[in-house]
Amino acid sequence: MGDNSVIEIEIDIDKIDVDKIDVDNKIYERHNGKPITRVEISSNENYFITYSKEDISIVGWNVEDIDKVQLKFDQAVKINEDNKNNEDNKYEIKSLCVSDDKKLAYIVEDCYIIDMNNKDKKIVSSIDKYAAAKYCTFNLKGEFILYSVIKNYSTIGDHKIIWIYSTQTKNDKWE
Repeated sequence: MGDNSVIEIEIDIDKIDVDKIDVDNKIYERHNGKPITRVEISSNENYFITYSKEDISIVGWNVEDIDKVQLKFDQAVKINEDNKNNEDNKYEIKSLCVSDDKKLAYIVEDCYIIDMNNKDKKIVSSIDKYAAAKYCTFNLKGEFILYSVIKNYSTIGDHKIIWIYSTQTKNDKWE
């Protein structure tokens, strides 16, 4: 009972394994150092995009592991053909979405749809030219959903329409 023994415990703090969060600073390099304004992820969380208003670019990332938030760079898309430098800062995306199969849709004044799997090939949709596109998204089936408003000058009021498009292309068009 009178045993006064000393127990020594040695802890080497440098050897403690702590979960590290790897920050990929290349995400900002993809937008030429400009800030990321917006992020979107596809409906099944397979593809992730970042948008920079200042750089006028969208960068696509494959989601490798959603639990660890591991992203793998896929490609970058420059989206502004008319206002190259965005000097007036008026070029702003109102709505932005991406599908699991890398179809990118965005609304500025009009709705633009790009197949990122096919060298940024633009897809022409049969959207009414008098419809003012307001919001777009892809559902879990990969169908493109567009909310638009058509001005009706013969009657007072607007016609609000939700369009649903199959993303199967025929001659680079959605029907």
